[in-house]
Amino acid sequence: MSCHSLKQNPAFNAPAKIGALAIFLWTVGMGLTDAIAASQAHMLGTLVVGYVLICGPIFAAIAWATHRALRHHSPRSPIHRKL
Repeated sequence: MSCHSLKQNPAFNAPAKIGALAIFLWTVGMGLTDAIAASQAHMLGTLVVGYVLICGPIFAAIAWATHRALRHHSPRSPIHRKL
């Protein structure tokens, strides 16, 4: 999704932007906290492997399902209908 389409989406209003920013900051903060703690314990490689093994399949499943849904859409569906 491009930034241009987000600007045109009325559901992406100020509260949604604040919520997205809060989730982003929390995710970055937790990631940095984990990375600092792991580096101090000399286990940064273990942390990276753990993230890849846990988050990798989740993101792969989301990407696969999105690709499948967009590939098999019907051109007559209400979402793609011209008004």
